[in-house]
Amino acid sequence: MRDAKQWNWESHGSKHCTLNNIKGLTPYPQPWVDGLDMASAQDLDINGAFTLGNDDCFASGHYNPSDGFKNTVPGFDEYNADFAQWDTEDSFNVSVKNTLGWSCAGGNGIRMGHNCYGHQMKNYSFDNVNSVNFQGGGRGITVQNNTGEYPRYESIIIKNSSFDTTRVGANAEIFGKDGQEIQEVVLENCYFNGASGAESKKFDFQNIENLTVKDLWVNGEKVSYSSDLNLMTRNISQFTFKNGDASVEENHLPVITFPGSAIAAYAENPLVFCVKAEDADEGDMLEFAADLGELSGKASFDAAAGRFRWTPSQEDIGKSYDVKFTVTDHTGKPVEAVVKLTVSSAGNSM
Repeated sequence: MRDAKQWNWESHGSKHCTLNNIKGLTPYPQPWVDGLDMASAQDLDINGAFTLGNDDCFASGHYNPSDGFKNTVPGFDEYNADFAQWDTEDSFNVSVKNTLGWSCAGGNGIRMGHNCYGHQMKNYSFDNVNSVNFQGGGRGITVQNNTGEYPRYESIIIKNSSFDTTRVGANAEIFGKDGQEIQEVVLENCYFNGASGAESKKFDFQNIENLTVKDLWVNGEKVSYSSDLNLMTRNISQFTFKNGDASVEENHLPVITFPGSAIAAYAENPLVFCVKAEDADEGDMLEFAADLGELSGKASFDAAAGRFRWTPSQEDIGKSYDVKFTVTDHTGKPVEAVVKLTVSSAGNSM
């Protein structure tokens, strides 16, 4: 199927359907072209799909009752004449396997629950579902509870899947609702490239009865410690976090508290200071290192004491040098700080 006028492949109230080895390619500037948008469905099995669109790679919960979500392309409304009668029952037992979704614009890898108008979404499973290139304010996985009436999710299981999150705002946000928690969420053997900027390791889980995260990969590395993620959880009754058969170890990375981002230095005056760091984990031994950059052979760094020493010369006046300090705890994960040293004449030190 090519050149869709709304979504590449969609379901509205289907029952007992199987879709095998389907393709949908719409690389055109149509509005909101999802790859697979199963707005509502019961007992739906998708096994094998390749889609190209410009929005969500997979979505479900875009119900279309009497508010009238007409066809998005003018001139084709005749094909959606009965749109007001679509999506009038709960959705359940939706299985999606062996797919590649490619978005040439915005969206999410998986998006659930946009607006179900009081209907429920139960028992969704994903296996070998892969999503690439989506961008903008989306996420690898978005499970919503704040648009319209909450869809009262029951079970969401995602295994052996990958999400190219390098162009979006977060890896995953899976939200139940206060007092109506999602009964079960499983995220197992899933890969995330890492969202952009400060959100590159963000995962946010809220209001879930039983949450299992096992064998999670982020930015090409398998998660062994809680500090490998920017992990946020709220109101999780039972949380199982595994790396293979072992539990993921709770850990806090150290924080470099001194020096700051810049230090003034003065010609012919020794500059000596110690790098300081704090670690919230009691008893964690810290190791220091430094990349002296252009000051190699001129400055020194005592790693055991964390002490930096350098005496600028007259030739250094007016110049700036970047030095990178690193501290690691027992995990070996580096925490870095770059300090700019700017040299003035000794007469400017008063």
